[in-house]
Amino acid sequence: MDVYRHRPREVARVHPAVLLLVVFLSILLEVTLPPSIPIARLFQLPLLVTIYFSMIRENQIFGTLFGMSVGLLEDALSHGYLGQMGMAKALVGYLAATAGLKLEFDNVVVRGLLIGTLVLIHNGFTYLLTHQLLGLPPPFRPLHLVTSTLVNVALGLILFPLFDRLKK
Repeated sequence: MDVYRHRPREVARVHPAVLLLVVFLSILLEVTLPPSIPIARLFQLPLLVTIYFSMIRENQIFGTLFGMSVGLLEDALSHGYLGQMGMAKALVGYLAATAGLKLEFDNVVVRGLLIGTLVLIHNGFTYLLTHQLLGLPPPFRPLHLVTSTLVNVALGLILFPLFDRLKK
């Protein structure tokens, strides 16, 4: 299994209106999903959108700005601290774009590992921001972290082939 790219390929494009619609729908779904469904609280749809679209564009500046924009929009529409998700998703957007440059992400195993790694980085960075910068003592729950990662890997492996159909 060769996960590194040896040949250049053209960068995938998505129509800007479709990209905005996907971003707004992902944030709207995350904000409005009923908390009575336990697994719905683990979904991180804006994070998966950030990972996918940063990865296919293969541009680190786009990935950073896209992640920051999605995160700030998520902060504005949710009850979180303004800027926390913007910083975390900017980091993830940059890392996803960098991975898109280096890895062949058409492989399901590579996609799963990349999603899992980036979800862990995002959740760890969010925890550090909350604990270190804001001085809040959030509980560190490793079981929640693992469960969230596995759920989002499964959700990403379902959503990414659907997102593949949005490419021009």
